[in-house]
Amino acid sequence: MLCWSNIGKVGYSSQQISIGYGCNSLGTVTHEIGHALGFYHEQGRYDRDNYVRIVTQNILSCYLGQFSKQSYSSMVDYGVGYDYGSVMHYDQTAFTSNGGNTIATIDPNYQATIGQRAGPSFMDIKRINFAYCNSTCSTDLNCQNGGYTNPNDCNSCKCPTGFGGTLCDRAAIGSSSCGTGDLTATNSLQTISASGNIQCSYVISAPAGTKVYFQVTAATFSRYVPCDSNYLEIKYNSDITMAGARFCTSYPTVSLSETNKLVVIYQGSRGTRFSLNFRYDPITFTTVPTAPPTTTTMTTTTTTRPQTTTRGDRTTTRTTSIPSTTTRQTTTTRSTTTNPKGCSAWTTCSAQCGGCGTRSRRCGTYNETIYCNTKPCNGGYCCRPFFYVTNNGVGYCRRPQAYDSSEDSEMYEKAIQPGQNDNTNNDIFESIEDHPKARTSSNKGFAIN
Repeated sequence: MLCWSNIGKVGYSSQQISIGYGCNSLGTVTHEIGHALGFYHEQGRYDRDNYVRIVTQNILSCYLGQFSKQSYSSMVDYGVGYDYGSVMHYDQTAFTSNGGNTIATIDPNYQATIGQRAGPSFMDIKRINFAYCNSTCSTDLNCQNGGYTNPNDCNSCKCPTGFGGTLCDRAAIGSSSCGTGDLTATNSLQTISASGNIQCSYVISAPAGTKVYFQVTAATFSRYVPCDSNYLEIKYNSDITMAGARFCTSYPTVSLSETNKLVVIYQGSRGTRFSLNFRYDPITFTTVPTAPPTTTTMTTTTTTRPQTTTRGDRTTTRTTSIPSTTTRQTTTTRSTTTNPKGCSAWTTCSAQCGGCGTRSRRCGTYNETIYCNTKPCNGGYCCRPFFYVTNNGVGYCRRPQAYDSSEDSEMYEKAIQPGQNDNTNNDIFESIEDHPKARTSSNKGFAIN
């Protein structure tokens, strides 16, 4: 089969996308459309070395160009991070010359996640919306957990997989047989389980400053890689917007979340099941000094005060003992787990640049949310409400009103300037020098599925 597309817009008229024999699945078609919209293969991102290792010795030599890494300046990511579950990602044996893996994930738990072709992921759609629909809604909602205002319904948020609700502040609604989706970890083991042809989402929260300990105790799935039809997905990383580690062939025994939140997604079918135990990791106590109390000790000091009494020819002198006080300080320490400000730690920013993301924390009975990572994305891209400005050749993302000093100080970091493209594979990949919609090159570079 041959499935291919040019990367970005070519010329001013319509352009061809090849959907050959065997290419007509939803995932493959959206993969090629993704190229036409201006997006490279996910494993070709400039930051891919933090997530995957390309095994070049196992790749057919004529396809090595499809694994080329782009430079930071040759692509616009719109502040959306790397996604193992992207429909633009190759699978582990893509174009293998000997049956061995051509891509190895740095975290081996994600090996069966890469290469899914069930359809575009949350982050795929987020990237497209940020590129083409970023100005649709006049007001941004206070979306939680990496969600963003839905351009098709400005009164609701688009939520990462596993989350639901108007503001993405709760677990996504699943089948009635899934049970409660929003769970609180305690110091005692609890169990969640599901079976059959249903989809369930569980959001497990632990106290601030702790992590969620989890153990898969039973699992039965189809054992087909990549895991894109039935699987157990666990989001234990700090970035809960990207796809989690999907398990359908092997399973983690014991592990910890990176934050105090864990997301578990069961995508079932006939004959599948899972069971998982969880609790929070023991609290780490911090010893802090308290204000030194004062201890008063009574001592006796003899002071002579002559008191003279004259009786006839005899004089008598008496001494009187007067108590005095001595003050002594002692220091006492105590253990505490209370946040001095009554707030939890900030969550991970939901985007990498351009003010496209937010982060939040819990303060008492309310959530506090701010914009974050406000340095411009490559190409001078900033998300609303920020706009791109330059000062002495340096670009910034700036808000129309006074910038809140509590927000991310990275606003004043330098923007990557145009013209820094070190891509050496222009015969295979086209570079997006600016916005994908502005692409007018007649170069016939293309990418193969």
